[in-house]
Amino acid sequence: MARISDARKAERLNHAWRLLQHGDDLGDLVERMARDCAISERQAYRYLEQARSLKRRLPSATKRSPLRSSCHVVWCSKFANMHGPGACL
Repeated sequence: MARISDARKAERLNHAWRLLQHGDDLGDLVERMARDCAISERQAYRYLEQARSLKRRLPSATKRSPLRSSCHVVWCSKFANMHGPGACL
């Protein structure tokens, strides 16, 4: 089975952290997190245990927008046409 990305892991840890802030019973939180994230209860328990040690939420990992990347390529090709090859790195 493939590992999840760091962004997904941070997202799940933040979700676990938010659930822990409510102060509900751990068994109820495990069930809720397992249902919310479509993971096993064992995985949910592990995320909740890790989230207990967090003092605050983890920063969100932002992905680059495909639009931004494609716009960058178009801009670079136009810039290179005006200023010569190698002008845009």
